[in-house]
Amino acid sequence: LEAKAEEEARIKAQLEAKAKALEEARIKAVEEARIKAEASKAKAKAEEEARLAALEEARLKAEAEKARAKVEEEARLAALEEARIKAEAKAKALEEEERARLKAIDEAAKALEAEEAQLQAEAAALAAELEEAKAQKEEEERRLAEARALEEAKQSAMEAELEQMEFELARMEAEEATLQAQTEALARENALLAELASAEDTAEKEAALLEMQAEAMRAKNEQLLQLAEVMAAEEEAAKKRAEVEKEVAAAAEAARAAAQADAQRLAEEVAQAKRDAEAQAKQAEADRIRAEEEAATEAARLRREAEAAAQAAQEEARAVAAAAAEAEDRELQELRERMEQLERERQALISEQEQMIAMEKQAAMESAVLDAVESSESADFEAEQAAQAAQAAAEAAAEQAVEKLRMQREERYRKTAKAQAEARRGASLANNSTTNMDNCMSWTGGGLNAGCTHQIVYNKKYMEGMEQYLELIMHVGFDGWTNNNMEVPMYPLPKDDPVRRQSWELEHGPGDWWTCTLDIPPTAVMCDFVFSGGGNLFDNNLGEDYHTQVSGGLSINELEEGIYHKLKEGKAERDRELDEQCYRSTVARQLRMAGLGKKKDGAEEALDGRLKRVAKFLRVEPSNPVAGQEVTVLYYPAHTPLKHDNQIYVCGGWNRCRHTETVRLEMAKQDDGWYSLTLQVPPDAYMLDFDIMNRQGRDSNGRHGMVDNNYKKGYHVPISGSTATEKLLHVVNVAVELAPVAKVGGMGDVVTALSRAVQDEGHRVDVIVPKFDCLRYQYIDDLHRVEDFQHDNVTIGVWKGIVEGLEITFLDPENGMFEHGCIYGRGDDHIRFRFFAHAAASFIRLMGARREQADIVHAHDWQGAPGMWGDLLT
Repeated sequence: LEAKAEEEARIKAQLEAKAKALEEARIKAVEEARIKAEASKAKAKAEEEARLAALEEARLKAEAEKARAKVEEEARLAALEEARIKAEAKAKALEEEERARLKAIDEAAKALEAEEAQLQAEAAALAAELEEAKAQKEEEERRLAEARALEEAKQSAMEAELEQMEFELARMEAEEATLQAQTEALARENALLAELASAEDTAEKEAALLEMQAEAMRAKNEQLLQLAEVMAAEEEAAKKRAEVEKEVAAAAEAARAAAQADAQRLAEEVAQAKRDAEAQAKQAEADRIRAEEEAATEAARLRREAEAAAQAAQEEARAVAAAAAEAEDRELQELRERMEQLERERQALISEQEQMIAMEKQAAMESAVLDAVESSESADFEAEQAAQAAQAAAEAAAEQAVEKLRMQREERYRKTAKAQAEARRGASLANNSTTNMDNCMSWTGGGLNAGCTHQIVYNKKYMEGMEQYLELIMHVGFDGWTNNNMEVPMYPLPKDDPVRRQSWELEHGPGDWWTCTLDIPPTAVMCDFVFSGGGNLFDNNLGEDYHTQVSGGLSINELEEGIYHKLKEGKAERDRELDEQCYRSTVARQLRMAGLGKKKDGAEEALDGRLKRVAKFLRVEPSNPVAGQEVTVLYYPAHTPLKHDNQIYVCGGWNRCRHTETVRLEMAKQDDGWYSLTLQVPPDAYMLDFDIMNRQGRDSNGRHGMVDNNYKKGYHVPISGSTATEKLLHVVNVAVELAPVAKVGGMGDVVTALSRAVQDEGHRVDVIVPKFDCLRYQYIDDLHRVEDFQHDNVTIGVWKGIVEGLEITFLDPENGMFEHGCIYGRGDDHIRFRFFAHAAASFIRLMGARREQADIVHAHDWQGAPGMWGDLLT
């Protein structure tokens, strides 16, 4: 039993091993089949992309070759014009430089004259100061003399006063001696009176007398005392006078010494100032002479240079003028030859006309023909003048339109550049950055720097299954995979590479390390990368990709400026074509609004191209009919379906047959086989529209006769000078294809070409297409959402953009009908396009409500026609 159990266990283990091996083989086979299928799909996709790229490249090459030829011709003409402008500018610049040099010389001379005048003024000021110093010295000397004279006068007065005081003193001494003698006499008299006092009879008289004498003596004594006081005061005054005289003498001597010192100092200063003024005057004169010599030398040098430059400019100008004259002579010679050829042709035509006139039998016919010719020439001249004025106005309006288009395009490029810069910067900064992952990858220098080359190492064993591939590729992009995406082959890291010494894993680890170098763009702020083994196996960091921050990149403003210039350079040729197209369409529209129709080239300028092609059997005279005058229709039926008819009628009207006047008249047959009919053009007619028929109306059986209607297109003759203008049409094209943004078959080319042709005629053209998610957005300019509207309970976004110079309306329903990555092939195209056609009809009705009524709605092919028929006609 144990042996049997062991056998059963062994058999069970073998069965389990076989089942596991079979499961592994199945999984491996499924994986290999999946890998092969994905490889086949990728290969087919790559081949399809290569085929489309080759077709696009061929188309671009053809367009580039055509543009190159055009650019070379424009460059040649521009080079000639630039050479002429440069020659004129150089001559003008030399002339301006010579004027500037002469002006500089004049200014230098004026500066020298001003400096000389300043030096002379300073010398005059010094002389004036010297004179003033002399005057001050003389005034000081005069003052000293006056002071000396005053002092002498004071001294003389003091001496005279002193003599007077000595005289008074001597007089007073004499009076004192007299008084003393009188006093002694009185004393004796008093003694005598005392002796006689005893006499009784004379006592009273003598007493009275003595009293009177005593009173007189007391008065004299008082006078003597006063005189003594005066004499004492005079003596004191004499003393003070002597002291004052001494002080005055000392002060006068000091003043005299100070005045002499000041005068001597002032004289020395005046002499020094005079010497300084003379030295400055000499230095100024030397500077002036040196400056004049330097100015004369510089002026001579400048004059020589100016003469040499002027001579070179004259020689160059003579060479340019000679070349221009030679070219002009050649052109004049060619013009003369052309004029001679035209003169010969004109003479031949005149001879032929004279022969034809000579063949005319009636003089009345000759007079009528001459009158018609004169009238035609006058009308042609007036029409030519009006056409020239209208052409000038149309060209001015076209230039304004082109300038407006350029400004709008510049603003659009700025907005696009700003949006792309913000998107790139936002996408790059939103990712996690790393410079090293253990046992996986590492940048050898650490961080990344913009504009530099860096080395990266990657462990091929990090991703299971990667080792089975013999190659390793690094897929690189920048700023959120929005810039410079590329594939960089990697190679095994050599064993002796110095990079291995940077870490233990690189030098001793078991990993299979590969490496490559990468140039970081100067505009990058984030490096995005994944690794693959050349097949469908990718190491994309578990779906998050690898990201490394870049230092030193451009700022967002610099990035925006770079994107702007790149956009502008990438679309320069296309923008130039759009400018030309805008110019041509604006001119055509302005001329049509002026009633002159579309301007043609050469001899077709005044006549519709279709009439020119049928000129051998149909023409009008004059070739450019004028409103309010006569026009003659000439028809030669021998080359038409009416060649067997003798009665020919003109049936039609004016202004696309909308005019009240109609034309149904029989033509008159001429001898040369031509039929003619002269009509009076109404003043408000801008177009003559007619067919040629062999009867005026229906026959007795109600049938029309034979008709020549230019293959159902009719004949149309533009009329100039009309008081009315032809109403321009508003044409709306509804389609699901539009080249080059949504092109599958030929309908996309037809829609774009037809719309541009109608727009060139001056009409307003709108194109309505679905907003597929697979549109080629690189060919759409200024794409922006303008409004929303409701249709069949679905919100539809209305987007506007410019494609090939056409205004395109993109309808974007929120039900996702056009978000499948394709235009056709889902099996529900009839449902999706029926919805689009009805939605377009709803939008056209909205346009009509806004007074943007369409005159013509052109629904292209089966995708749009049923919806238009069902909606717009009900």
